[in-house]
Formats: sequence, structure tokens, C-alpha cells
Amino acid sequence: MEEATSRVDAAEDDRAELRESEGWKRRDLKARVLRFIVRRRARLPGWHEQALGVLAAAEADGVRVLEAALPAIGDAKLRRIFLKHIEDEKRHTAGFTALSRKYNAAIPAHVSQPISTNVLEFFGFLEITELRGEQMIKTYRGLYAKFPEVQAFMDTVIRDERYHASYLHAQLETWAGQGLAKEVAVARKAAGRIDSRGFRAQLLAFLLGLPRLLAYEIRSLPATLFGRSGDSAVSAPK
Repeated sequence: MEEATSRVDAAEDDRAELRESEGWKRRDLKARVLRFIVRRRARLPGWHEQALGVLAAAEADGVRVLEAALPAIGDAKLRRIFLKHIEDEKRHTAGFTALSRKYNAAIPAHVSQPISTNVLEFFGFLEITELRGEQMIKTYRGLYAKFPEVQAFMDTVIRDERYHASYLHAQLETWAGQGLAKEVAVARKAAGRIDSRGFRAQLLAFLLGLPRLLAYEIRSLPATLFGRSGDSAVSAPK
């Protein structure tokens, strides 16, 4: 476990190099677009409650995906880290579910997209997913500024996502250094294609919902001009 932890620590420096790569810059552009979408949607009434439910569903789906992949993890040390990852996601699920119930938020059904059974491709996909998760939870956190309980829980999620991204990146780099550099590169490209499909789906959903958002902002314009706050805050528990 200590050896695995040291690889994770070393991966922090590797991630700095990753951010300078062209592939990362393209993914970072997607992240900026997604942050814009989240912040615009957050202006709608009831968004904050709905977002908690969506996060609970997404975390629960992550648990199902990780548990399905567990039998393919043969290395004992890596399996222990992977099991901790699953436990972290279960804790995230429980936390967001509790917050959803407290704020009367419905938890929607969440359908997983097909994930490769190839371990390299799966780890490549998780690497992007955890990086994206860290970025997006930071964005969500800023939108709950008046709710320290929600922010405090999101802080723990952000730390976990950062650790997950680091160990996944470290493991992929280890495999690359063991003579699988080409296979790791192919796996990351395949993961990038999955990430791009998800991005396009979210962008399309935002564009389809844009008329509703614009209509709400037009209706809210008088209140904005006269200094009254819009209905964008989380409602109190009932």
C-alpha cells in the first residue's frame, strides 16, 4: 500500500504535465463549457434541489460501474485501492442522498453508458471521469455559497476525486512504463471518445432547454433591475 501511495504522490507532478498536453487542453475546454452550462442552469428555480438529486444518482451509478469492473482487478495492492475507491463513491452516494432528502429533491433514474471491459480502457475512462468530477464539483460548490453543510460535504468529495484521478493516472503511467505505452495511449484515446460523446449529449440537452432558460431570464429581468433576488436558492427543508 505504501508503494501504491508513493506512486499516487508522484502522480501529482505528472498531472501538472498532463494539463500542459494538447489532449488535456481540449478536455479542459470541454470543462469550461460544462461549467458555463451549470452556472446558467443554476439560475432556474428549483435547480439547486434538482442538482442534489442528480449528483446522488450519478454517484450511485458510479458505484455500480466500479463494482462491475472489480473482478477484472487482479493485482492485490491495486485491488485494495480500487475497493477504497468504491467505498468513497458509496459514501458520496449516501451523502448526496441524505442532502437530497433534506431538501426534498427527487433522485432520478440514471442509466449507465456502456463501458469497455478492457481494463486499460476502463482506467483511461475513469481517469477522465474523476478529473471531470473534481472540476465540476468545484463549480457546484460555488453555487451553494449560502449552504455551508452542502459545501462542507462537497469539499470531501473534491478531495476524494483528486485522489482517485491521481492513483488512476499513476497506474496508467506505470503500465506505460512496463512496455504498454502504445496500449495506454490507445486506451486514453478510446476514453476520450466516450468523454466526447457525453459532452455532446450534455451540450445538446442544454441547447434544447435554452428557450426555457431565456424565457425565465426575461421574466426575471424586472426583479433583477430593481435589485430583488431571483428564486435560485435552495429551499428550506420541510
